[in-house]
Order: sequence, then C-alpha cells, then structure tokens
Amino acid sequence: MANRDWYFHFNNAPCHMANSTKEFLAKKGIKVIDHPPYSPDLAPADFFYFPVMKKSARGRGDRRQERPEGVDPGREDHRKTGSVRPSGSGLR
Repeated sequence: MANRDWYFHFNNAPCHMANSTKEFLAKKGIKVIDHPPYSPDLAPADFFYFPVMKKSARGRGDRRQERPEGVDPGREDHRKTGSVRPSGSGLR
C-alpha cells in the first residue's frame, strides 16, 4: 500500500475530544481536521446527501397520502398528538 498522509475528521463528541484519542492520533501522525461549528450554511449533508436524495426523488410525486399494505393507521397518531408512543402503552 502506498504511504499516504492520513486525515481524521471528527466532531466534538466526548470520545473524539478525549486526551487519549488526541495522543493516539498525534503518535500515529494522523492530522486532525476540525469539524466546523454548526451552521445551516456549513452542514455537510447539504453538499452531498440532500442533493442526491432530491435528485433521486425528482419526478416521483408526493406519496405521503399512500399507506403501505399492512400498516396500522392507528400508529400515525403522532402526527396529531406529537407523541410517538402508541396510545394505551404501559409507559407513563
């Protein structure tokens, strides 16, 4: 395998910010690319994921009213109540 520089891109998750992680990366000579602060203008999904999804959905129309066979309409109560828990569940 060719000897190439390694770059590691991560966010500010605690496991990424741990001193042991920073020391390991430094010892291995892995360069760290800082995660940009959150901004709708800098969201990585906007540059790849969403444009690809939008392109693949183009021309398919709005199918939100269609319900796949076997789907219980009672499970859609969260749209009205804001709750994702089925009514009558034992969790309180």
